[in-house]
Amino acid sequence: PSLAAEMVPLSTFDDRLVEKLATRAIRLVRVVWLGQQPDDYRIQNRQDLEQLERAGASPSPLLSPAEAVALVRRCARAVGTLTYGWLSPGQPDPAGARIRVVRAALKANGYIEGLFWDFPSLYQQPRTPEQDAQFKQGLSMMADLYASAVGTTVLQLKEIPPRPAEFEGALCLFGLTEGVDERAV
Repeated sequence: PSLAAEMVPLSTFDDRLVEKLATRAIRLVRVVWLGQQPDDYRIQNRQDLEQLERAGASPSPLLSPAEAVALVRRCARAVGTLTYGWLSPGQPDPAGARIRVVRAALKANGYIEGLFWDFPSLYQQPRTPEQDAQFKQGLSMMADLYASAVGTTVLQLKEIPPRPAEFEGALCLFGLTEGVDERAV
């Protein structure tokens, strides 16, 4: 067989990811829309952004599945994939510190058109049974977003913003065995 017969288009490396984008298990935030939000904007969950979409927001805050698939298939790394630590349960960026950094990075890297940010890209609690099924499908594909050789660009937030005042003196411990009290800790 010839070498040409064995070559596979680069875009096929992301077939599993494209499948989940096409089924709406994962939605990408429209970078243009995010850049148009006011300076005090706080990132909203997927359910809220879909509500804005249904209400006719223009441009839509989320890319359509066809737009998301086309971005990945372009093989131009035009999908940003955000990795960062949540700052509080239920809202990853309560004071808006993360979004300011993300928006500056997106502006500096103007080639990114769609953004995977877990909070607005995957359904959050509370979820309907259908949303929960899509959430689980999306979770199963997150690694493909971070590992795409040609479709995505990973954006890593490394800084730790100041702790919100309401958390001063608070300590959260997770995974404790039932019955462990304050004295045992």
